Amino acid sequence: MSTPSMVIIGNLTADPELRFTPSGTAVANFTVASTAKKKNQQTGEWEDDHTTFIRCSAWEQMAENVAETLLKGMRVVVTGRLKVRQYEANDGAKGTSVECNVEEVGPSLKWRQARCPATSATTDRSGRNRRATAHSQPTRGRHHRTTHRPRSRHVAALIRRPPGATAERRPGDSH
Repeated sequence: MSTPSMVIIGNLTADPELRFTPSGTAVANFTVASTAKKKNQQTGEWEDDHTTFIRCSAWEQMAENVAETLLKGMRVVVTGRLKVRQYEANDGAKGTSVECNVEEVGPSLKWRQARCPATSATTDRSGRNRRATAHSQPTRGRHHRTTHRPRSRHVAALIRRPPGATAERRPGDSH
């Protein structure tokens, strides 16, 4: 039996947390808040209904991309597999947790534009062309097992730049 698929559209409640397992596998955890809308029959206006919070986990290279790209408050579209867990709290109360194992994630383009780092063609060791970004190098290994990895200034500037603004060029920046 396969796990049900889900699509979540909402806003990040905090910056994603990047961690590494003891074996060096990257995992990014983040929460998406999705608020349902309903139409008020008396006024004809749309109003906020209830808000659902879904905890999401992205793995491996996607986890590192999520941590480098997404920020608190960003509207995102997430697709993934539903994971339901039963748990018992410290006080003995039992509960159910609904989570998402992320398959794809990206910024929503419904109400604003997103800027992503440009890709460039490079050559791998065999001489074949491949596509790469400024952040394509793996960062796994013992010395990289931290709970937080700072974002590069270039990526942060691209994400935080208001629509229509131009990028600042700093010495040593490449595109």
